Order: sequence, then structure tokens, then C-alpha cells
Amino acid sequence: DTLLFVVEQEGKGACHTGERTCFFRAFGG
Repeated sequence: DTLLFVVEQEGKGACHTGERTCFFRAFGG
């Protein structure tokens, strides 16, 4: 089973840091 949510982001950001997303940091390799 799967649930899919489509949302429109409002406000400053979705992450607790204020960024648009919590996946904004690059990982070195």
C-alpha cells in the first residue's frame, strides 16, 4: 500500500533550518 501527498509549500521553508527542503547539503565522496 502507498500514500502519496501532493502539497503546495507555503511560508519560508519545509525544513526546521528554514531551507526550502531538508535535502540541500552536498555529500563529499
